[in-house]
Amino acid sequence: MGSGWSGWRPNTKKAAGGIPAASCLSGERQGRGRRVGYLWLARTKVAAVHEVAGMITCEVAKAPAAAAAGVFVTFVDPEVGADMTMATMEPEDPGSGQVDFRRPGDPLGHKGSPGTVRIVTAAGRENGASRILPAPGSGRVFGATATVRLGDAAPSGRLRLDGVARMLQDVATDDDADRGELGAGAWVVRRTLLEQRMPARLDDAVALTTWCTGLGSRWAERTTALRTTAGARIDTATLWVHLDPASGRPARLPDAFVALYTESTEGREVTARQELEPVALDAASVSVDDWWPRFADLDVLDHVNNAVTWSVIEQVCDRVASTSGVALLDGAARVEVEFRDPVDAAVVRAGVPLRLAHRAITDGIELALWSHDGATAHVAARVVRLV
Repeated sequence: MGSGWSGWRPNTKKAAGGIPAASCLSGERQGRGRRVGYLWLARTKVAAVHEVAGMITCEVAKAPAAAAAGVFVTFVDPEVGADMTMATMEPEDPGSGQVDFRRPGDPLGHKGSPGTVRIVTAAGRENGASRILPAPGSGRVFGATATVRLGDAAPSGRLRLDGVARMLQDVATDDDADRGELGAGAWVVRRTLLEQRMPARLDDAVALTTWCTGLGSRWAERTTALRTTAGARIDTATLWVHLDPASGRPARLPDAFVALYTESTEGREVTARQELEPVALDAASVSVDDWWPRFADLDVLDHVNNAVTWSVIEQVCDRVASTSGVALLDGAARVEVEFRDPVDAAVVRAGVPLRLAHRAITDGIELALWSHDGATAHVAARVVRLV
């Protein structure tokens, strides 16, 4: 529903015993999420560590041999807050290319505890919403219909991207209602991939089919196909992050949810890395405009709804069409959108514009929505023509 979530901010204190602390870089965003420090094994800095949807993650080519030998890892506990201290974690389950480190005192088998550092091999785990997959041979598949109304159509009659996004939200919600209570909390979008071969048009009846194509510990990938009898074809893959409604932080997927949706995934596990580098405000050949979020853009999570971001993409594409004559969205196109820090109610009520940076790339555009001061990237996106 909303877009993005809050991250914790580590410090640079030293751990007990003189073991080097993580060299934390608070607030820095990278393609794999927020870089929050480094993994240390036997006083050696092994690799950068990132926060991805609340899980502290470090991907390496293989699990370090030192981990299997029981070498302690020093890292920061994200749940301590302002008086953050360092925690020393020990290997929990070495031997299969995946090692979970637990804090001393946590029971064996305790997953997802605050401060968990997971070392996983990259092989076999695609990033979520990175490609479109066909419908499964078995497992849960849900269908619904929608009509392209005046409020979702561009002047040309084409179904706008923000209209597509609202349909995606609605069919996901309808699937939730149809399946019954599974103990799931709230959901926010992390990343969406859209491939449009032919757009739907005003008054078209749209058949939507949706199914789960990947799971992580705290997120799930949903693929949705939109079709019309006139030949419209739009396919999307969206990475949804599961939140605890009380804390607003990412929460593990309920067992009942996993049991229902695993069959359609065919065992596919996905990561929640972000792949797009936000266009810098001061980069070469970049145009910068003001964009004003409105109260009407807020949803029940007190964030600007993710569908609104798609209207920003529409605005930039219209600007490009008016100056270059290239209408990127009238034909076949591929759109990637990543939601980073949320645009929350406080930002909206501050009454200052956000900064919208965009520039031309080969066969398309890339853009980013920044805070007014340019310190925080809220959204990154890319649009390219398909042939």
